[in-house]
Amino acid sequence: MNASYKIKVFLLSSGLFFLSAIASAPAQKPTAKEKHEQKKVVQSLLQGMQQQRSLLKSGEFKADAVVTDFATPLRIELKADCFFSQQFKKFRFDQDVKQITPHPKKKGEKRTLHSRSIYVKTPEYSIHTEGNNTGVRINDPDYKPYGYFSPFDIRVIGLINDSELLYGMSRSGSRWFLPGVLQMYQSYELERITRHSEGVYEVTWFFGKSNEFKLVLWIDELHGFTPTKYSVYRKTGTPKRFDSKPAIKSEITWKEIESVWVPVAFNTDSQFNHQRLEMKFEWLKINQPIPATVFTVDGMELPKGRRIEDNGAPGIIETSVIDHRGGTKKLIRGGTFIPDKKLE
Repeated sequence: MNASYKIKVFLLSSGLFFLSAIASAPAQKPTAKEKHEQKKVVQSLLQGMQQQRSLLKSGEFKADAVVTDFATPLRIELKADCFFSQQFKKFRFDQDVKQITPHPKKKGEKRTLHSRSIYVKTPEYSIHTEGNNTGVRINDPDYKPYGYFSPFDIRVIGLINDSELLYGMSRSGSRWFLPGVLQMYQSYELERITRHSEGVYEVTWFFGKSNEFKLVLWIDELHGFTPTKYSVYRKTGTPKRFDSKPAIKSEITWKEIESVWVPVAFNTDSQFNHQRLEMKFEWLKINQPIPATVFTVDGMELPKGRRIEDNGAPGIIETSVIDHRGGTKKLIRGGTFIPDKKLE
């Protein structure tokens, strides 16, 4: 247990008597002093969470996910290889997606679609390729990624919903990465905090227009300030009241590896998109050096080219790499037709 962690535990312990007292008291609106004490404890929890997640500086993991629909046979399978370094200043997301849906023309049959993509982001550039990976584009760092699913910051597992995780970066850049997510939590209106057992807290916030949503987060401060349960409730009806059942409900499993707490499983049910997401994470490296070449075109192990025929002559078009940064279009390499006889 490091010194920063001990400080966080001490800060939380100072509020334990207060929380224990209100847990047994009749439900009533907290006084200004009680509200202030609640905010101090929640702030300590968020600071502890930020400090613990910042211990994850570099790594490599595999993500295995399945998305199913409550009402249809839709099934989406994601397999991704993920690399990151310098606390996500550099990262890479290789995804392979299989989508199984009802066949649009053959009743009772299913159709399977495949999608592949590779995405790299560094402070200087981003690299994008998809499909057969024979067309590669280099863009500015904030250019939105290709691919069926969006790359994600694994440090925010348990703090956002499934759509924000799987589509966030393709819709709103790095907003759903750890710094942005923790800043977002600071803007929520705290309703209450309850201590259920040693080191386990239930925190409830309101957010959205006219506080139409309620977020309930369970935080385990003795095990790395990890978010273990996440629920979102919404107001419906006339007059509007919060539903008794959550619109989104997630459970997150964490494991301590190499003295760092990392997520190993994430399951969520959402009434918003009527889907269930089940994810598992296999950690291959934690805080071990990731070769710099992983975040370059040369490190992507691209195919030599794609097969075509040019005026009846079979061959390949070399994999092309085009730099689009700064509004330009510069061919770095490739794009040339090579007939089979020259490949022999």
